[in-house]
Amino acid sequence: MEGQTLFGKYQIEREIARGGMGMVYLATDITLHRQVAIKVLHAQYSGDPSFVQRFLREARAMARLDHANILRIFAVEEEKGSHYIVMEFFPGEDLKHIIRRDGLFSVDKTLSIGMKVAEALAYAHENRLIHRDIKPANIMVDDHGRVKIADFGIAAALGEASLTAAGTLI
Repeated sequence: MEGQTLFGKYQIEREIARGGMGMVYLATDITLHRQVAIKVLHAQYSGDPSFVQRFLREARAMARLDHANILRIFAVEEEKGSHYIVMEFFPGEDLKHIIRRDGLFSVDKTLSIGMKVAEALAYAHENRLIHRDIKPANIMVDDHGRVKIADFGIAAALGEASLTAAGTLI
């Protein structure tokens, strides 16, 4: 996908992450002259309505939230059968990789990250959304100590029909 332009608006620069449901690319929004991240649903899932529904549900769940410690969603797009979420680009690293590389954190750093995650989750809960997959791989941290929660892919919105059932593993 590198070098491609999506929707005549997003110039793909490079792959920055890979997950179970899709790949994430760094791109430039040509119109607004800013970097964005674009999550693309894996091709093998694009024809599966339940996966597409789950993918779009992630976008809708995250788009409802506007908090300094939650990645912002700018758009949900579909082109030629492929589904995309255009979101804020955050130049950090996921906590899983940081822990593997750096080992134990100081108490102060642990508390700082933990408090920011807790504030974001409290905000999500106030807005009737439960993340359901908080883990180091879904927490991004940058060199300035800023923290963002990502991947609300299996979030449960209170009052909405669930895509998962008790005892089911995704």
